[in-house]
Amino acid sequence: MEAHRSRIGEPLFSSRRSSPNAVRRCAMLRYLLLCGTILSTVISARAVTFDLDYATFADLSGDTTRSYVEVYTRIDRWSLDTKTVLSARRFGLIQNAPDTVKIGFTADVVVTKASGDTVAHERHIVDQPVDESYSGTAYDDLFTAWGFYLPPGDYVLGVDIADHHSDRSERRDLPIHVRSYTTTEPILSDVELALSVAPVAAESRFAKHGLSVLANARRVFGYGAPVLYYYTELYHLEPGAEYTLNATLINESGDSVRQFGPFTVVPDERTSVQVKGVNVMGYPDGEYTLRLMLSRGDDGVVVAERDAPFTVSRTPVATAITAERFKADVGWIATRAEMQTFDSATPLEKARLIEEFWLSRDPSPETLVNEAKIEHYRRLAFADDAFTDVGRPGRDSDMGRIYIVYGPPSDIERFGAEANAKEYQIWHYERLESTPIFVFVDMVGTGIMTLVHSTARDEARNPTWQTLVQPYEGTLQRQEQRM
Repeated sequence: MEAHRSRIGEPLFSSRRSSPNAVRRCAMLRYLLLCGTILSTVISARAVTFDLDYATFADLSGDTTRSYVEVYTRIDRWSLDTKTVLSARRFGLIQNAPDTVKIGFTADVVVTKASGDTVAHERHIVDQPVDESYSGTAYDDLFTAWGFYLPPGDYVLGVDIADHHSDRSERRDLPIHVRSYTTTEPILSDVELALSVAPVAAESRFAKHGLSVLANARRVFGYGAPVLYYYTELYHLEPGAEYTLNATLINESGDSVRQFGPFTVVPDERTSVQVKGVNVMGYPDGEYTLRLMLSRGDDGVVVAERDAPFTVSRTPVATAITAERFKADVGWIATRAEMQTFDSATPLEKARLIEEFWLSRDPSPETLVNEAKIEHYRRLAFADDAFTDVGRPGRDSDMGRIYIVYGPPSDIERFGAEANAKEYQIWHYERLESTPIFVFVDMVGTGIMTLVHSTARDEARNPTWQTLVQPYEGTLQRQEQRM
């Protein structure tokens, strides 16, 4: 039998199969389709997880009949699936020809009146690579924002988010109140609570008044987000007059726990933008309110104020979906002891264990990027894309497991099915110290490759694996005789 050997620059994995396999696969496909339907139903039960918030501002164009409403979402990155887009040099040296792991979702934002009439609708489609900005840095979340002009009043804000690479989706409905800013007296906009505020020159969904404001739709600060930034706009000010802005933190008992300011405001125009940051890591966990109060002159009389509730949580807590996703993602690379410890841990302890798991594997912990985590999720995405069979995700296949644990093979020998042998492949890992090989055989002619032999430590070893490549018996031979 002649082997086809894949070298650098050639495809290592091909969807093309020998024609005898197609005959045998048809019989299995009907059964596997049913299994796949059941499995996909279970998988799709997981929803896209996201938080939703909004803030209102005056229409600076001068139209007093409407206000400007900003809508913010913060999407849990790990509640979305990924897809691997193959590079032009499909699976040569990965560092020289990397594949692109993409994430995608469609978000529909609909604003309705109490009567049910739609007054605003916008669709936002995201299809972009997953890179360091989503793995191993400060936020493993995705952020987006929308803006609408609406007459003052009460509405219902509805947001639907659908994952592009699975059938998972989720809807959130939030009652909103759009303020009127038609008064001639000084007034504050809503207070936008943010994870970061930075100067920016380019236009974007997060840019306004020369600032990029990344809203925290979750409104939780502390662990991972120690500084609470607030953004507010002051309207109907008298240019040249002196105002004072004070900020107060109020706990859930109504007690003032900290005051910030006073900050002097001397506007050049009738509108002023105020941005400040507050480190909340020194406060106990709980519910708080940030109260901004604007006064004029030295008399201390408050002429406008606005409240913004938020939560302080200084300790990470692993949610059920986070813990479930973590176990599914690291099952092939975690040790048995690590998984036993994780299973017996509390949600609080699980969050710490997840952080320690990746930190212990980070080759350069002094940097913000965890290269090991990025590479692992790239391998996961590729395995699910390249090795998925009907009814089973690629990560759970033998080829998927080996790819996830050992990475891409440096060389592959592929042997197509023939009259005297089954289809099989030999993967070579020449860059590893022991230069192991892995032998996969299509045992029953369904196209599902089974690991039957390896020279790697702790892997299945079968020196007589060649005997497993004997011709298929039974069905295929009888079918070929009839033909």
